[in-house]
Amino acid sequence: MFLRQWWFILRYYLFWMGIFFFFRLAFIIIYYQRFSNDSFASIALNFYKALYLDTSAACYLLAVPTLLLGLGYLFQNTKFIRAINVYSLIFIFLYCFICIGEDGLYGEWGTKINYQAFSHFIHFREVINTISFKLLILFFGGSIITGSLLSWFYWRKIRLEELYSEFKYPMVRYLFGTLFLLINCLVVFTGIRGGWSPIPISQSVSYYSTNPVLNDAAVNTGWNLVSNISENYFNLDQNPYIVMPSNEAHQLVDDLYQLTTDTSPDILNTTRPNICFIILESWSADMVNSCGGLNNITPVFDSLTKHGVLFSNMIASAGVSDQGIAAVLSGQPHTNRTYFSRQPEKSKKISCLSKAFHEKGYSSAFFFGGQLSYGNIKSYLYNQNFDIIKEEKDYDQDLPRARLGIHD
Repeated sequence: MFLRQWWFILRYYLFWMGIFFFFRLAFIIIYYQRFSNDSFASIALNFYKALYLDTSAACYLLAVPTLLLGLGYLFQNTKFIRAINVYSLIFIFLYCFICIGEDGLYGEWGTKINYQAFSHFIHFREVINTISFKLLILFFGGSIITGSLLSWFYWRKIRLEELYSEFKYPMVRYLFGTLFLLINCLVVFTGIRGGWSPIPISQSVSYYSTNPVLNDAAVNTGWNLVSNISENYFNLDQNPYIVMPSNEAHQLVDDLYQLTTDTSPDILNTTRPNICFIILESWSADMVNSCGGLNNITPVFDSLTKHGVLFSNMIASAGVSDQGIAAVLSGQPHTNRTYFSRQPEKSKKISCLSKAFHEKGYSSAFFFGGQLSYGNIKSYLYNQNFDIIKEEKDYDQDLPRARLGIHD
Protein backbone atom coordinates (compact mmCIF):
# COMPACT_ATOMS: atom_id res chain seq x y z
CA MET A 1 0.00 0.00 0.00
CA PHE A 2 1.40 3.40 -1.08
CA LEU A 3 4.69 1.67 -1.97
CA ARG A 4 5.18 3.67 -5.18
CA GLN A 5 4.46 6.97 -3.42
CA TRP A 6 6.85 6.14 -0.59
CA TRP A 7 9.45 4.96 -3.08
CA PHE A 8 9.21 8.37 -4.78
CA ILE A 9 9.70 10.18 -1.44
CA LEU A 10 12.76 8.05 -0.69
CA ARG A 11 14.21 8.66 -4.18
CA TYR A 12 13.57 12.37 -3.81
CA TYR A 13 15.39 12.47 -0.47
CA LEU A 14 18.37 10.50 -1.81
CA PHE A 15 18.48 12.69 -4.93
CA TRP A 16 18.97 15.84 -2.86
CA MET A 17 21.45 14.13 -0.53
CA GLY A 18 23.43 13.24 -3.65
CA ILE A 19 23.37 16.86 -4.81
CA PHE A 20 24.63 18.01 -1.43
CA PHE A 21 27.43 15.41 -1.57
CA PHE A 22 28.41 16.49 -5.10
CA PHE A 23 28.71 20.20 -4.29
CA ARG A 24 30.53 19.50 -1.01
CA LEU A 25 33.06 17.37 -2.85
CA ALA A 26 33.47 20.12 -5.47
CA PHE A 27 34.09 22.69 -2.70
CA ILE A 28 36.76 20.49 -1.08
CA ILE A 29 38.48 19.92 -4.44
CA ILE A 30 38.46 23.64 -5.30
CA TYR A 31 39.92 24.65 -1.92
CA TYR A 32 42.10 21.57 -1.35
CA GLN A 33 45.11 23.77 -0.52
CA ARG A 34 43.35 24.96 2.62
CA PHE A 35 43.24 21.37 3.90
CA SER A 36 46.98 20.72 3.55
CA ASN A 37 47.43 20.34 7.33
CA ASP A 38 44.40 18.06 7.76
CA SER A 39 44.51 14.28 7.55
CA PHE A 40 42.53 12.31 4.99
CA ALA A 41 40.43 10.88 7.84
CA SER A 42 39.54 14.40 9.03
CA ILE A 43 38.49 15.41 5.52
CA ALA A 44 36.49 12.21 5.03
CA LEU A 45 34.74 12.82 8.37
CA ASN A 46 33.37 15.98 6.81
CA PHE A 47 30.80 14.01 4.82
CA TYR A 48 29.57 12.18 7.92
CA LYS A 49 29.29 15.36 9.98
CA ALA A 50 27.27 16.92 7.16
CA LEU A 51 24.58 14.20 7.15
CA TYR A 52 22.36 15.67 9.88
CA LEU A 53 22.11 19.18 8.44
CA ASP A 54 21.85 17.77 4.92
CA THR A 55 18.93 15.62 6.04
CA SER A 56 17.23 18.66 7.55
CA ALA A 57 17.74 20.60 4.30
CA ALA A 58 16.46 17.68 2.21
CA CYS A 59 13.35 17.44 4.42
CA TYR A 60 12.72 21.17 3.97
CA LEU A 61 12.80 20.59 0.22
CA LEU A 62 10.58 17.51 0.64
CA ALA A 63 7.88 19.40 2.54
CA VAL A 64 6.10 20.83 -0.52
CA PRO A 65 6.29 17.65 -2.67
CA THR A 66 5.03 15.58 0.27
CA LEU A 67 2.03 17.86 0.71
CA LEU A 68 1.30 17.98 -3.04
CA LEU A 69 1.69 14.22 -3.37
CA GLY A 70 -0.77 13.62 -0.55
CA LEU A 71 -3.31 16.05 -2.00
CA GLY A 72 -2.88 14.59 -5.48
CA TYR A 73 -3.54 11.11 -4.14
CA LEU A 74 -6.62 12.23 -2.19
CA PHE A 75 -8.20 13.96 -5.19
CA GLN A 76 -6.60 11.79 -7.92
CA ASN A 77 -5.47 14.89 -9.81
CA THR A 78 -2.24 14.74 -11.82
CA LYS A 79 -1.92 18.55 -11.71
CA PHE A 80 -0.34 18.12 -8.27
CA ILE A 81 2.29 15.82 -9.79
CA ARG A 82 3.10 18.38 -12.47
CA ALA A 83 3.43 21.02 -9.73
CA ILE A 84 5.96 18.81 -7.92
CA ASN A 85 8.06 18.53 -11.08
CA VAL A 86 8.00 22.28 -11.75
CA TYR A 87 8.88 23.00 -8.10
CA SER A 88 11.76 20.51 -8.22
CA LEU A 89 13.29 21.85 -11.44
CA ILE A 90 13.18 25.42 -10.11
CA PHE A 91 14.98 24.47 -6.90
CA ILE A 92 17.55 22.35 -8.73
CA PHE A 93 18.66 25.35 -10.81
CA LEU A 94 18.40 27.71 -7.82
CA TYR A 95 20.61 25.47 -5.68
CA CYS A 96 23.17 25.17 -8.49
CA PHE A 97 23.39 28.96 -8.77
CA ILE A 98 23.78 29.30 -4.99
CA CYS A 99 26.49 26.64 -4.61
CA ILE A 100 28.54 27.67 -7.63
CA GLY A 101 28.25 31.29 -6.50
CA GLU A 102 29.52 30.27 -3.07
CA ASP A 103 32.49 28.44 -4.60
CA GLY A 104 33.56 31.70 -6.26
CA LEU A 105 32.68 33.91 -3.31
CA TYR A 106 34.46 31.87 -0.64
CA GLY A 107 37.90 32.56 -2.06
CA GLU A 108 37.33 36.31 -1.70
CA TRP A 109 35.28 36.58 1.49
CA GLY A 110 36.27 33.44 3.40
CA THR A 111 32.61 32.88 4.39
CA LYS A 112 29.69 30.89 3.08
CA ILE A 113 27.19 32.70 0.91
CA ASN A 114 24.89 34.82 3.08
CA TYR A 115 22.32 37.62 3.09
CA GLN A 116 25.04 40.24 2.56
CA ALA A 117 25.99 38.67 -0.78
CA PHE A 118 22.35 38.63 -1.85
CA SER A 119 21.87 42.25 -0.80
CA HIS A 120 24.44 43.27 -3.42
CA PHE A 121 22.18 41.92 -6.17
CA ILE A 122 19.86 44.88 -5.54
CA HIS A 123 22.44 46.79 -7.58
CA PHE A 124 22.85 44.07 -10.20
CA ARG A 125 24.59 46.30 -12.74
CA GLU A 126 27.36 47.09 -10.24
CA VAL A 127 27.84 43.36 -9.59
CA ILE A 128 28.18 42.67 -13.32
CA ASN A 129 30.69 45.50 -13.71
CA THR A 130 32.91 44.22 -10.88
CA ILE A 131 33.08 40.61 -12.11
CA SER A 132 35.42 39.62 -14.92
CA PHE A 133 33.85 38.29 -18.13
CA LYS A 134 35.62 34.94 -17.63
CA LEU A 135 34.23 34.53 -14.11
CA LEU A 136 30.78 35.55 -15.29
CA ILE A 137 30.82 32.87 -18.01
CA LEU A 138 32.04 30.25 -15.52
CA PHE A 139 29.28 31.16 -13.06
CA PHE A 140 26.34 31.19 -15.47
CA GLY A 141 27.71 28.45 -17.71
CA GLY A 142 28.56 26.15 -14.83
CA SER A 143 25.21 26.74 -13.13
CA ILE A 144 23.18 26.15 -16.28
CA ILE A 145 25.12 23.05 -17.37
CA THR A 146 25.08 21.49 -13.90
CA GLY A 147 21.42 22.38 -13.40
CA SER A 148 20.52 20.91 -16.77
CA LEU A 149 22.32 17.62 -16.08
CA LEU A 150 20.71 17.28 -12.65
CA SER A 151 17.31 18.16 -14.11
CA TRP A 152 17.76 15.52 -16.79
CA PHE A 153 18.60 12.94 -14.13
CA TYR A 154 15.57 13.98 -12.07
CA TRP A 155 13.28 13.69 -15.08
CA ARG A 156 14.58 10.25 -16.05
CA LYS A 157 15.06 8.63 -12.64
CA ILE A 158 13.19 10.49 -9.88
CA ARG A 159 9.93 12.06 -11.03
CA LEU A 160 6.59 10.42 -10.46
CA GLU A 161 4.63 10.20 -13.71
CA GLU A 162 1.20 9.24 -12.40
CA LEU A 163 -0.81 8.63 -9.24
CA TYR A 164 -1.54 5.14 -8.05
CA SER A 165 -4.61 4.20 -6.01
CA GLU A 166 -5.33 0.74 -4.59
CA PHE A 167 -8.83 1.66 -3.47
CA LYS A 168 -11.98 1.59 -5.57
CA TYR A 169 -14.21 3.61 -3.23
CA PRO A 170 -13.42 7.32 -2.70
CA MET A 171 -14.16 7.31 1.05
CA VAL A 172 -11.65 4.53 1.65
CA ARG A 173 -9.08 6.40 -0.43
CA TYR A 174 -9.72 9.58 1.57
CA LEU A 175 -9.24 7.72 4.86
CA PHE A 176 -5.99 6.00 3.92
CA GLY A 177 -4.77 9.01 1.93
CA THR A 178 -5.17 11.26 4.95
CA LEU A 179 -3.28 8.75 7.10
CA PHE A 180 -0.54 8.59 4.45
CA LEU A 181 -0.28 12.39 4.41
CA LEU A 182 -0.12 12.69 8.21
CA ILE A 183 2.55 10.02 8.58
CA ASN A 184 4.78 11.57 5.91
CA CYS A 185 4.33 15.10 7.22
CA LEU A 186 5.35 13.89 10.69
CA VAL A 187 8.46 12.17 9.29
CA VAL A 188 9.43 15.24 7.23
CA PHE A 189 8.90 17.58 10.19
CA THR A 190 11.07 15.32 12.38
CA GLY A 191 13.81 15.46 9.76
CA ILE A 192 13.56 19.24 9.49
CA ARG A 193 13.86 19.64 13.26
CA GLY A 194 16.71 17.13 13.52
CA GLY A 195 14.83 14.67 15.75
CA TRP A 196 12.89 15.16 18.96
CA SER A 197 15.65 16.29 21.31
CA PRO A 198 14.87 19.43 23.38
CA ILE A 199 17.13 21.55 21.13
CA PRO A 200 16.39 21.86 17.38
CA ILE A 201 19.16 21.33 14.85
CA SER A 202 21.57 24.16 14.00
CA GLN A 203 24.86 24.66 12.15
CA SER A 204 26.70 23.48 15.28
CA VAL A 205 25.86 19.86 14.51
CA SER A 206 28.29 20.00 11.55
CA TYR A 207 31.18 21.64 13.42
CA TYR A 208 34.01 19.31 14.42
CA SER A 209 37.37 20.78 13.38
CA THR A 210 39.72 23.59 14.38
CA ASN A 211 40.07 24.30 10.66
CA PRO A 212 37.18 26.70 9.90
CA VAL A 213 37.20 25.77 6.19
CA LEU A 214 36.37 22.16 7.05
CA ASN A 215 33.48 23.32 9.21
CA ASP A 216 32.20 25.58 6.43
CA ALA A 217 32.39 22.67 3.99
CA ALA A 218 30.30 20.48 6.32
CA VAL A 219 27.54 23.07 6.80
CA ASN A 220 24.78 22.71 4.21
CA THR A 221 24.84 25.75 1.92
CA GLY A 222 21.09 26.09 1.41
CA TRP A 223 20.22 25.51 5.07
CA ASN A 224 22.83 28.04 6.19
CA LEU A 225 21.68 30.66 3.67
CA VAL A 226 18.01 30.48 4.69
CA SER A 227 19.00 30.61 8.38
CA ASN A 228 21.26 33.59 7.77
CA ILE A 229 18.60 35.51 5.85
CA SER A 230 16.01 34.85 8.57
CA GLU A 231 18.44 36.03 11.27
CA ASN A 232 19.15 39.27 9.41
CA TYR A 233 15.83 39.96 7.71
CA PHE A 234 14.94 42.91 9.93
CA ASN A 235 18.40 44.44 9.50
CA LEU A 236 18.63 44.37 5.70
CA ASP A 237 17.37 47.90 5.10
CA GLN A 238 18.74 49.80 8.10
CA ASN A 239 20.78 49.56 11.29
CA PRO A 240 18.29 48.95 14.14
CA TYR A 241 20.75 50.10 16.81
CA ILE A 242 21.04 53.75 15.79
CA VAL A 243 19.24 55.63 18.57
CA MET A 244 21.24 58.88 18.59
CA PRO A 245 23.52 60.94 16.33
CA SER A 246 26.89 59.32 15.64
CA ASN A 247 28.96 62.20 17.06
CA GLU A 248 27.00 62.11 20.33
CA ALA A 249 27.47 58.34 20.64
CA HIS A 250 31.23 58.64 20.04
CA GLN A 251 31.49 61.37 22.67
CA LEU A 252 29.75 59.21 25.27
CA VAL A 253 32.06 56.27 24.60
CA ASP A 254 35.19 58.44 24.62
CA ASP A 255 34.21 59.87 28.01
CA LEU A 256 33.74 56.37 29.44
CA TYR A 257 37.18 55.20 28.35
CA GLN A 258 39.11 58.36 29.16
CA LEU A 259 41.78 57.65 31.80
CA THR A 260 44.34 60.11 33.11
CA THR A 261 46.36 57.46 34.97
CA ASP A 262 46.31 53.66 35.19
CA THR A 263 44.90 52.83 38.62
CA SER A 264 44.47 49.07 38.08
CA PRO A 265 45.86 47.21 41.13
CA ASP A 266 48.21 44.25 40.77
CA ILE A 267 46.41 41.39 42.55
CA LEU A 268 48.38 38.34 41.33
CA ASN A 269 51.52 36.78 42.79
CA THR A 270 52.57 35.30 39.43
CA THR A 271 53.01 36.69 35.94
CA ARG A 272 51.63 33.57 34.25
CA PRO A 273 48.60 32.26 36.14
CA ASN A 274 46.43 29.28 35.27
CA ILE A 275 43.11 30.87 34.31
CA CYS A 276 39.77 29.14 34.84
CA PHE A 277 36.36 30.67 34.16
CA ILE A 278 33.42 29.07 35.97
CA ILE A 279 30.31 30.39 34.26
CA LEU A 280 27.11 29.66 36.20
CA GLU A 281 23.74 30.41 34.69
CA SER A 282 20.69 31.37 36.82
CA TRP A 283 22.93 32.06 39.82
CA SER A 284 21.04 34.96 41.34
CA ALA A 285 22.81 37.53 43.54
CA ASP A 286 19.75 37.34 45.80
CA MET A 287 21.05 33.97 46.97
CA VAL A 288 24.64 35.14 47.61
CA ASN A 289 25.28 36.75 51.00
CA SER A 290 28.42 38.57 49.90
CA CYS A 291 26.35 40.22 47.15
CA GLY A 292 23.67 41.35 49.61
CA GLY A 293 21.52 38.22 49.38
CA LEU A 294 20.40 35.51 51.80
CA ASN A 295 22.81 33.98 54.30
CA ASN A 296 24.21 30.42 54.28
CA ILE A 297 23.02 29.59 50.75
CA THR A 298 26.45 29.83 49.07
CA PRO A 299 28.97 29.53 51.94
CA VAL A 300 31.89 28.32 49.80
CA PHE A 301 31.52 31.12 47.29
CA ASP A 302 31.20 33.65 50.12
CA SER A 303 34.48 32.38 51.59
CA LEU A 304 36.22 32.78 48.23
CA THR A 305 35.23 36.44 48.03
CA LYS A 306 37.30 37.11 51.19
CA HIS A 307 40.45 35.96 49.39
CA GLY A 308 39.84 37.58 46.03
CA VAL A 309 38.18 40.51 44.30
CA LEU A 310 34.38 40.74 44.15
CA PHE A 311 32.77 43.04 41.60
CA SER A 312 29.52 44.09 43.23
CA ASN A 313 28.28 46.68 40.73
CA MET A 314 27.67 44.55 37.66
CA ILE A 315 24.87 44.44 35.08
CA ALA A 316 24.03 41.28 33.13
CA SER A 317 24.60 41.52 29.40
CA ALA A 318 22.26 38.69 28.51
CA GLY A 319 19.79 36.18 29.90
CA VAL A 320 20.58 32.81 28.26
CA SER A 321 23.67 30.70 27.56
CA ASP A 322 24.27 31.44 23.88
CA GLN A 323 24.17 35.20 24.53
CA GLY A 324 25.97 35.17 27.89
CA ILE A 325 28.94 33.05 26.78
CA ALA A 326 29.71 35.40 23.89
CA ALA A 327 29.39 38.34 26.30
CA VAL A 328 31.82 36.81 28.83
CA LEU A 329 34.43 35.44 26.43
CA SER A 330 34.25 37.95 23.56
CA GLY A 331 33.04 41.09 25.33
CA GLN A 332 30.09 41.26 22.94
CA PRO A 333 26.95 42.77 24.49
CA HIS A 334 23.68 41.03 23.77
CA THR A 335 21.92 42.40 20.70
CA ASN A 336 18.22 41.98 20.15
CA ARG A 337 16.83 40.27 17.03
CA THR A 338 20.00 38.27 16.35
CA TYR A 339 22.96 36.75 18.23
CA PHE A 340 26.62 36.34 17.31
CA SER A 341 26.61 32.62 18.09
CA ARG A 342 23.86 32.03 15.52
CA GLN A 343 25.85 33.63 12.69
CA PRO A 344 29.09 31.67 12.14
CA GLU A 345 30.39 34.05 9.47
CA LYS A 346 30.32 36.83 12.10
CA SER A 347 31.44 34.85 15.15
CA LYS A 348 34.67 33.80 13.42
CA LYS A 349 35.65 37.47 13.02
CA ILE A 350 35.11 38.72 16.59
CA SER A 351 37.77 38.72 19.28
CA CYS A 352 37.83 36.20 22.13
CA LEU A 353 39.88 35.56 25.27
CA SER A 354 40.91 32.15 23.92
CA LYS A 355 42.53 33.82 20.89
CA ALA A 356 44.33 36.32 23.13
CA PHE A 357 45.58 33.51 25.37
CA HIS A 358 46.84 31.53 22.36
CA GLU A 359 49.00 34.48 21.40
CA LYS A 360 50.57 34.26 24.87
CA GLY A 361 51.29 30.55 24.53
CA TYR A 362 48.30 29.23 26.48
CA SER A 363 46.22 26.22 25.54
CA SER A 364 42.46 26.39 26.05
CA ALA A 365 39.51 24.12 26.78
CA PHE A 366 35.76 24.57 27.13
CA PHE A 367 33.60 22.18 29.15
CA PHE A 368 29.81 22.39 28.95
CA GLY A 369 27.27 20.29 30.83
CA GLY A 370 24.55 20.50 28.18
CA GLN A 371 24.28 20.22 24.41
CA LEU A 372 26.41 22.71 22.52
CA SER A 373 23.91 22.72 19.65
CA TYR A 374 21.85 25.00 21.90
CA GLY A 375 21.95 28.48 20.41
CA ASN A 376 24.62 27.29 17.92
CA ILE A 377 27.24 27.60 20.70
CA LYS A 378 29.46 24.88 19.22
CA SER A 379 30.10 26.82 16.01
CA TYR A 380 30.99 29.90 18.07
CA LEU A 381 33.50 27.91 20.16
CA TYR A 382 35.19 26.27 17.18
CA ASN A 383 35.49 29.68 15.56
CA GLN A 384 37.31 30.90 18.69
CA ASN A 385 40.02 28.22 18.32
CA PHE A 386 39.49 26.33 21.60
CA ASP A 387 41.87 23.34 21.71
CA ILE A 388 39.47 21.03 23.57
CA ILE A 389 35.67 21.22 23.50
CA LYS A 390 33.52 18.86 25.57
CA GLU A 391 29.74 18.63 25.99
CA GLU A 392 27.19 16.35 27.67
CA LYS A 393 27.70 13.34 25.39
CA ASP A 394 31.46 13.31 26.11
CA TYR A 395 31.11 12.62 29.87
CA ASP A 396 30.43 9.54 31.97
CA GLN A 397 26.84 8.51 31.34
CA ASP A 398 26.35 7.73 35.06
CA LEU A 399 26.57 11.40 36.03
CA PRO A 400 23.26 12.82 37.35
CA ARG A 401 21.52 14.85 34.68
CA ALA A 402 18.24 16.48 33.77
CA ARG A 403 16.50 17.11 30.45
CA LEU A 404 18.92 19.86 29.38
CA GLY A 405 22.15 18.33 30.64
CA ILE A 406 24.35 17.36 33.57
CA HIS A 407 23.75 19.19 36.85
CA ASP A 408 26.31 21.89 37.70
